Amino acid sequence: MPLKNKSQEKASFAVEAIKEFKGKGGNLAEFKRYAKRLPSMILRNGLILTLAFYKAKSEAHQSIYQILCRWFKKSDLLEELMSKDALTYRQMSKEALEFATWLQRIADAEIEEEESREER
Repeated sequence: MPLKNKSQEKASFAVEAIKEFKGKGGNLAEFKRYAKRLPSMILRNGLILTLAFYKAKSEAHQSIYQILCRWFKKSDLLEELMSKDALTYRQMSKEALEFATWLQRIADAEIEEEESREER
């Protein structure tokens, strides 16, 4: 298997996560809308507040929260972040923002494509 850089890993993980969400029959339009908002929410509110919001809201929000947990290989990312020092928190925030940007891009491409097929 060829080596992937971090961006490729994030993109690939996002594609698989979106395919999994589609397979569960969740609300694709909602998922896309909330995925598109994720990067700006992390920047505006910080990672902890954004995660708390996504964890507490609708099924699509919670799915995005779970995707982030899986990316970081944590069962509860919010709880994990509470015990981190400032440097680690900043590093994890940067990583989450980079991943959120990929999730946003992939959701925009994959879900739009799916919706256009359904209209035909």
